[in-house]
Amino acid sequence: GGRLLARKALMQLLKLPNNAINLARNDKGKPVLVDIHDGSHDQKVQFNVSHDGQYVVLAAEWDRKVGVDIMQITRPGEHIMMLHLKSPAARSVGTTSVKHFFHQMKRQFSEREWEQILQCQNEQQQLSTFFRLWCLKESYIKAIGTGIGMGLQRLEFELSPLSWRQQVETGTAMTLDGVMMNDWTFEESLIDKEHCVCVALSDKQPVDHAPLFHQVTFGDTLTSLDPTNITNQTDWEILMTKL
Repeated sequence: GGRLLARKALMQLLKLPNNAINLARNDKGKPVLVDIHDGSHDQKVQFNVSHDGQYVVLAAEWDRKVGVDIMQITRPGEHIMMLHLKSPAARSVGTTSVKHFFHQMKRQFSEREWEQILQCQNEQQQLSTFFRLWCLKESYIKAIGTGIGMGLQRLEFELSPLSWRQQVETGTAMTLDGVMMNDWTFEESLIDKEHCVCVALSDKQPVDHAPLFHQVTFGDTLTSLDPTNITNQTDWEILMTKL
């Protein structure tokens, strides 16, 4: 699960033993690292987790806001009800057509974003672009920790070309309420041809190249993770379901 992956990543990042990692959620529901001595939130280490399809992804940074989202690219009816937007429109998709699904979700994107979706040559490419935009929006919202109540339509993305090859695209630009947000970076990549992922990062910084995700198995997450040191009951219950 995501909590075990977060625990493993923070152990490596902070060079701390398992029993020194205390995870919780803030008042917005975002996962945070809590000081085991005074209960305060550690603001220096930012991390975020997302899951969809067969993958769980995690992104972590020092002194930067970070949000991550992954989406499985499928046709309506296959997993659309798992969209984080828990709206009646999303829940009612069922086995509808792509055209009807887009109509139901029309308010979540700007006119320019719909242009980018509908200019694609076929329905599969349109769905891929739809989920890519959704990934971008959710990664930003998760990074700032406000929840989707802020309104997805306030965000507009201008997409840069994204290849199916193993690379990270950082050229996509975002406006918020019509204002260009130049201090944000969006690292987009494809885990495979059915899963797109985006990492949103504040305080734009020059980098030679953005890192690709490193794939680990459930067994990898248990390496050096002593179950007897798990003090959080939820983490323990998750572990028991996986063994």
